Amino acid sequence: TPFSLSANMSVSQNSQSGTLSIALPNVVFNVSTFYPFKRKEAMGKQRWYEKISLRYTGKFNNKANAKESEIFTKETLQNMQYGFEHSIPISATYNIFNYINFGPTINYTEKWYFKKQEQVWNPVLNRIDKLDPEYGFYRLYNYNFSLQASTIIYGRYEAKKKTRKVQAIRHTITPTVSFSYAPDFSKQKYGYLKTVQSDTLGNFKTYSPFEGSIFGVPSSGQSMAINASLSQTLEMKVLSKRDTSGMKKIKLIDELRIGQVSYNFLADSMGLSNIPISLRTTVFQNFGINISATLDPYRVTPQGQRINKLFFPGRVVSASTSFGYTFQSRQDNSTPAINDINSAPIDPAYANPFYDPYGQMNPALRRQYMTQAYYDFSLPWNLGFNYTISYSSSPTNNGTTGYQKNITQTLGINGSVTILPKMGVTFQGGYDFQAKELTPASITITRDLHCWQMSFAWIPFGHYQSWSFNIGVKAASLADLKYDKSQSMFDNLY
Repeated sequence: TPFSLSANMSVSQNSQSGTLSIALPNVVFNVSTFYPFKRKEAMGKQRWYEKISLRYTGKFNNKANAKESEIFTKETLQNMQYGFEHSIPISATYNIFNYINFGPTINYTEKWYFKKQEQVWNPVLNRIDKLDPEYGFYRLYNYNFSLQASTIIYGRYEAKKKTRKVQAIRHTITPTVSFSYAPDFSKQKYGYLKTVQSDTLGNFKTYSPFEGSIFGVPSSGQSMAINASLSQTLEMKVLSKRDTSGMKKIKLIDELRIGQVSYNFLADSMGLSNIPISLRTTVFQNFGINISATLDPYRVTPQGQRINKLFFPGRVVSASTSFGYTFQSRQDNSTPAINDINSAPIDPAYANPFYDPYGQMNPALRRQYMTQAYYDFSLPWNLGFNYTISYSSSPTNNGTTGYQKNITQTLGINGSVTILPKMGVTFQGGYDFQAKELTPASITITRDLHCWQMSFAWIPFGHYQSWSFNIGVKAASLADLKYDKSQSMFDNLY
């Protein structure tokens, strides 16, 4: 079915302050993408309205923070944060002029709260007092919409002589342009934000009766922006005696990307965003280079104050470059496994993506890591390293001497080795030259038990220090048939 429901509870305690943080329960109900206007028995061409898709996500969260001795008091119950949030994205994709993909998107979000707290100025004590909570049903909503268009442009050169070393060059450009609009929900008519006198001079400040609510309040400020990005790749085919086809494909530029750059038409000044640029290429087999930079298009004063004057090409706010090399015992086109050097590097927070008691993991990344959480025992060994140097600049704290520059350098290594026919070890770590300390490292031992797989993951030091043990069925349809035992990294944050 398109429906799924998940629920969890968690209790964490700060042993130093004695504060308990309780989430009971956290419930998420999802309806996956469906097409409400699609005909069950379609005849003829697909109608435009049949391409409209919807999704739904509903959340209910209830959270309380209190001292252990105060957990069951009336005050703790009154200070509980709870509410519902509903998210409904509506979108469609159409092809116009045969070459352009065009699609509108509407995002609608609604929050349900059951109490609010007004504030008033106390002229006797010259301070702002909070009134008693008002209980009831309060509905907060916000929405935005966008229009996006993209296409792919190909440029191709083919050599007329079959004896030339370079036989073909292909240049691919993917431009994307979008327009987005969001109303200003801070207006008085919505009631999400109000004003209250803040001092004896008669000045006022803005506050929300729903501040501190579990899902927050809709963002303030009207926005109408145009966004653009440009992605390019460059490939060529050369003659090769080693290849059975006589040709070899070489990627000169894996991706050269500019954007996403946006301009807010409703901004009072400096409506143009920073400009991100990135380049990824493979110099030769197994040796790759990544270069990225962010440019600020506006001038700054000697004190570091941005002013509304554009200049080209812009000031480098941050930049980084990294290069690495991988050594492998073999290469093929199989799906990257947990021990494949080509698989995406796993953040220490996702060392065991099957274990997420606090619901803190990014769902998209968690799904990605879960798909590659299995060990490929046919890969005897692989080893890789990556060196990264980063630069950033920011105004100094005193605001009088311009900018302070920061440069960091890190060296990372990762790899795996199959020590027995059915047992392998995966590892990753590194060294920060500026901090002069090791970066978070992880070691995973995996054992193949035929239809089952067992693994032990350990992060020995740092903020992510933790361990986890997992044994479960390999088949995706029986992924819930498993046993987990772990010590969460959240237990060691303090």
